[in-house]
Amino acid sequence: MKTVGLFVAAILIALSSVWLHDKNVHTVNATQETAYDRVLHTKTLRCGYADWPPHGLVKDPNTGKISGVMYDILEEIGRRLSLKIDWSENTGWSNIVSSLQSKRIDVFCAGLWVNAERGRSLTYSMPLFFNASFPFVRIDDHRFDKDIKRADSSDIRFSSIEGELSDATARLHFPKAQKIPVSQMLQASEALNNIAVNKADIIILDYSMGKGFIDSNPSTLRKLGDKPFQVFQNSLGFDIHENTLRDMINNALNEMHNQGVIANIVAKHSNDPSEFIPVAPSYLQP
Repeated sequence: MKTVGLFVAAILIALSSVWLHDKNVHTVNATQETAYDRVLHTKTLRCGYADWPPHGLVKDPNTGKISGVMYDILEEIGRRLSLKIDWSENTGWSNIVSSLQSKRIDVFCAGLWVNAERGRSLTYSMPLFFNASFPFVRIDDHRFDKDIKRADSSDIRFSSIEGELSDATARLHFPKAQKIPVSQMLQASEALNNIAVNKADIIILDYSMGKGFIDSNPSTLRKLGDKPFQVFQNSLGFDIHENTLRDMINNALNEMHNQGVIANIVAKHSNDPSEFIPVAPSYLQP
């Protein structure tokens, strides 16, 4: 009887080991699930986003409806890949990396300007288009007309948006200037308005944001010159490990570029060629 009891105990221990092993494997597999795997089995792409007025991406505060160039591009990607696009999280501009790394979102869909600082944590899609940034100053302020480097001085106040490239640009290129950042949860108009009401002197910002503010608030600010301060590639953003998901979406983007779909979406929202600088179709690139 003692021998039988030991035999049964051994079997129970073995079965328990198998159960624990299977449970651990299942837990590890669930933890290691990639965004690509999750997107395919749920047939849903979870988008993070931030406001990019007036034509990039705008969420109506009353209805919650999202519209703009980026909205139309992502919805077309979803149609081509048979995926539902879930605009699941307003990450703002400063929480993009943490939202991707924690897997709350699969892709940042409002469009990102590619830069080295973000590239430590993100991988980017092929370009959707390019955007130019310009300095904007008060309409009667001519201190920087001949030399923008005059703004790199301790008596100059730079307006910017926390976590957005206006902030990185000010810190990198104008280290001596005072920094007057606004929260990334506020609209870009707040950073521009700081200049209009003389709380700051200058900002280097996306052309469309600056132009939109001037159109709504004439005789307040002006764009400094006709030459962009910088031109950036605008792409979708992914966690740096999600190359497979990025490549799948790049296939759709390449097809859309070559068929003129992205150009048509841009033209639907803006007739200003300086706002969204087009990408040449792949068959025309050297």
